Amino acid sequence: MARLTVYLKQHHWGLIATCIALTGTAYAATSLPANSVGSRQIKKEAVTKAKLRAGLLDELTGAAPGSAGPGSPGQDGPTGPRGPSGPNAVSLRVNDVQSETLTEFGSQPTLQPLAQFGPFTATYTCALFNIQYPIASPVFLTAGIRISGLGGTMQTAAINTIDDSNSDDPGTPYSENFASSGGASLPAEIAAMSPPFSGDHYGRSVGRAEVYTDDALWEVTFHLFVDSRLDRHSCSIWGAAYPVG
Repeated sequence: MARLTVYLKQHHWGLIATCIALTGTAYAATSLPANSVGSRQIKKEAVTKAKLRAGLLDELTGAAPGSAGPGSPGQDGPTGPRGPSGPNAVSLRVNDVQSETLTEFGSQPTLQPLAQFGPFTATYTCALFNIQYPIASPVFLTAGIRISGLGGTMQTAAINTIDDSNSDDPGTPYSENFASSGGASLPAEIAAMSPPFSGDHYGRSVGRAEVYTDDALWEVTFHLFVDSRLDRHSCSIWGAAYPVG
């Protein structure tokens, strides 16, 4: 007992410090508030795979690449710009050419060169008809594509014509659609005509045609536009021809 008393006298401050330290640790271990331990309080690599509950890693890991399947399709994007013509396409184009004026009865428009494709030759006309003899005829402006080729045939399809002289409703352009026509032996013509007019008008024809022989087949797309507004009397032709098959 005497020895214990001596020991306590010699080491009482150390024993008191040890008791305080143990009491504080127990308090920290048993008195932390809920959800108060975060990543800052956890030592790096203190939580190992062995310490996780079974199945937790599977819950935290996403599906294997490709195993979830494709998502739902998104909305369609805007239409892109028109691509260039194919390598074998032939352009059919004249822009805002001045018309010739025909005043004599029986006159025919002058054929102007347009393009050569395969065994076919395309020419065009742009003429203002103002025939006064033997009787006065309506004045009108016309443009045409004429295709020729030995032994060839042309068949038109899906043609839409429009002009701005609707007599029933002057403020609304008149439009008419034509279904496929029967084949016509070449030479044959695709024409757009402005209506008979006593003022400024325009007319257009849009569509496509097939020209063919026993050995060749070409498709022709066209847009013919005639413009008599402001006394212009001009024609424009936009289109292309390309081989089929």
